[in-house]
Amino acid sequence: MGDAQEVKELFIKVSDELFFVNGYDNVGVADICKKAGKAKGLFFYYFKKKDNIVKLILESQISDMSHKLKSTLLAIGLNGVEKMSFLMNALISKDSQGPRALYYFKDNTLPEWVDSLAHTLKDKYIFPVICEIVEEIAKEGGYKNLLKEQTEIIYLGISAFMHKNFFKMTDEEYYKSAVSAISQTLENAIGCPRGTIVIK
Repeated sequence: MGDAQEVKELFIKVSDELFFVNGYDNVGVADICKKAGKAKGLFFYYFKKKDNIVKLILESQISDMSHKLKSTLLAIGLNGVEKMSFLMNALISKDSQGPRALYYFKDNTLPEWVDSLAHTLKDKYIFPVICEIVEEIAKEGGYKNLLKEQTEIIYLGISAFMHKNFFKMTDEEYYKSAVSAISQTLENAIGCPRGTIVIK
């Protein structure tokens, strides 16, 4: 690995640590450079502005999450419906963490640029996994064979709901109501019996 890549990765590692502990708004480029032991000019050479390093980190985290989910789904030998339950639990259950970069923002609201980017990246990396599972469910169980556009509409609706209510999901009653609605929405769309898609 070249020196330039090592410096970039150092900046990314240090930024992630500082943003997560102190909050994005409380960390300046000078703080990052001081902890990294590098000149501010190098930071701006590689990233231009502070937002850009968050964009790189968030994409890396969502891409890694997608790859890990796909690897796990291949390894554990579930049928299509079980895979959908597993995926929903991994993405939205109270035990799921989501991308670490979303926790850089400490005031319980995501800035519009972060929210928009997270939507775009999840569409890029997570949506194809869901499409594969929906196709598998239809083939295995004789359930509805949804068009890709129908799957996308359902997925985008759930994704928008989760983004809008990201911080409210810590309330136990709200969480139970929300995941019940999501489970029923998926079951109705696919044609599964009630209680087939389980989100804990």
